[in-house]
Amino acid sequence: MTPPSVTRYHGGYDYYREKSDSGDIAAISKPGSLPSTATNKKSIRKERARVREAQRDKENSLKAKLRKAEKEIETLEKEQATLAHRLENETGVNFESINRRLQQIQYELDIATTA
Repeated sequence: MTPPSVTRYHGGYDYYREKSDSGDIAAISKPGSLPSTATNKKSIRKERARVREAQRDKENSLKAKLRKAEKEIETLEKEQATLAHRLENETGVNFESINRRLQQIQYELDIATTA
């Protein structure tokens, strides 16, 4: 007679139930018969890493677009201020061309700030 001991069953509880219901108790205790959860965990980690990398790429792309838009807005505002200064202080300037350019700048600023 052997003393009572703990019998190890490899796999999860669902695996144990499946094997015990089918009557294949010998297969439960064999270490080689357990499902490959390590491979599953590894594939899950790889998928999560791939998703994080895709999100990081998208975020970097959006940040680059934002920097470009901010620089464009800054350039347009500087040009607008320069032209306004010329209209106020200089004599003999072509008011029509400066006014046309100011309208164009305002239109470009409206597009840049709403996009």
